[in-house]
Amino acid sequence: MASPESPTVRFLWRSKLDGSGKPERVTPAGVRGSNTYNISPDGQYAFHTQARFDEPPMQELVKPPAHATVRVIDDAAEARKRGSARRRRWADARSLCHSISAAE
Repeated sequence: MASPESPTVRFLWRSKLDGSGKPERVTPAGVRGSNTYNISPDGQYAFHTQARFDEPPMQELVKPPAHATVRVIDDAAEARKRGSARRRRWADARSLCHSISAAE
């Protein structure tokens, strides 16, 4: 589950049991952050949770190894909207502080 490139992110990988070949990333390339998977006993489905420090977690049911989304369980759309508003207010406050200190 750990990424060979960075200790701060997690992706799902697969490799051959005999050790031949290179590990293959199953988590799609565009997906960032910490990704966890709860794979069904038959391997047909997996609950995927994607979490990032700057966004609320997103949960979906996927079909490995293609990582095809079967159903989005929780995309945290409302929390993402609130988070975006908070980030804008924080950026506005930082700009105000910088403009005040520059004027002094």
